[in-house]
Amino acid sequence: MEKEAQNNITKITKTSCILFLFAGIFYLYEFFVRTSMGTIEPFVRSSINVNAQDIATISSAFSVGYVVMQIPVGIIFDKFKLKTCGFFAIITVALGCLIFSLSSGVFSASLGRFIMGVGAAFALLMMLKISVTYFPPKIAGGMTGLTSVFGIIGPVLAGGPLAYYLVVTENNWTLLFKLLAILGMVFAITFYFVSNSTKQEKKTNSLPPLNIKQALKQKNIWGIAVFGFFIYPSIELFGSLYGSNHLSSIGYKYTTSTTIVSFVWLGMGLSTPIIGFISDYFRNRKIILCGAAVVGVASSIMILFGPDYGAAHYMILYFLLGSAAGTQAIVFAVVADTVPRKHLGISMALVNMSIILGVVFIQMTSGTILHNMVDNQDTNPTSFFYSVFDYQVALLLSPIFFGAAFITGVIFIKNKKQGI
Repeated sequence: MEKEAQNNITKITKTSCILFLFAGIFYLYEFFVRTSMGTIEPFVRSSINVNAQDIATISSAFSVGYVVMQIPVGIIFDKFKLKTCGFFAIITVALGCLIFSLSSGVFSASLGRFIMGVGAAFALLMMLKISVTYFPPKIAGGMTGLTSVFGIIGPVLAGGPLAYYLVVTENNWTLLFKLLAILGMVFAITFYFVSNSTKQEKKTNSLPPLNIKQALKQKNIWGIAVFGFFIYPSIELFGSLYGSNHLSSIGYKYTTSTTIVSFVWLGMGLSTPIIGFISDYFRNRKIILCGAAVVGVASSIMILFGPDYGAAHYMILYFLLGSAAGTQAIVFAVVADTVPRKHLGISMALVNMSIILGVVFIQMTSGTILHNMVDNQDTNPTSFFYSVFDYQVALLLSPIFFGAAFITGVIFIKNKKQGI
């Protein structure tokens, strides 16, 4: 029998922390780029004269690029050094930002977003790879949860702060993405020269050649992938696309709406590390993931149909929704628990691909619903905001997805611990 490489690390080192920090900064950067669409959406729609369905296409182009690269990224990380992968990834996101800033229609805007997604596909997997390769196995769940701490900073900045930037610059979103392109290029060069390969990385890269078919035959991974497809996408639906516009249609100022929506990312970032360490301690990831799905159903229904008790009330609900969706990070700990180490890279890529396919599906479907609602009402498809009812119908996909996550979690998630 082929002997698998083992992670025998027993302590946290300076090198592991540096790698984790740089990967975290990149994750922050790409997450800001990804989620900023929720704040700039009305201004992009008006400046290039497109409707909600077109916006959904542009927004989801990021996720399409992300999905397309998942399997290749898993293979690339098993074959090449981190500094090479990181440099390519960051430069690619920066190039996408530049193209997006120069866009004048659906095709060019979608192309820019697609290229961003191609580079961004490396970010989360890079952090997860570092978490399970450079840190002790006993804190794998906690480390994967800590990835969300870096993740929340980008979306939070893409909420209220970005909205205020747009007020100051008279909605100049194109200047913003030009600046992001420059920043990305500088960071890519810095990452390349600061990052260094370690002995542990070389050991990982010396694993036997990857057999993709053999990795895909792992029965456990498909059930986990289905759960991931349903548990996460709602946070992108509310946080990256329509959350702020829904609140504005209720009557909140746009800057207030974006600030409220940022709490969905705070919920993900602040709760996930705690939940991760709890799941490590009790070794019961199934009950935590299924419980999160229930919280997601309740919070999304209250956001859409509950009484309005003020901004603080919505902040709490968005925080809970983010906490529920953020447990997608724990899904990767389940992968580490149940999949042989030699298949870890490709297995994580498969699960991440499934999660983002869920994002593509929910964004495209909600955009189509909004577009059809407007057509039925005979209103201007490029109007600044849709009605409350329009958003309620489109965003109803959220509790449906969380409900499906609960069902698949009960069926497929297993509390199985395998030495890694």
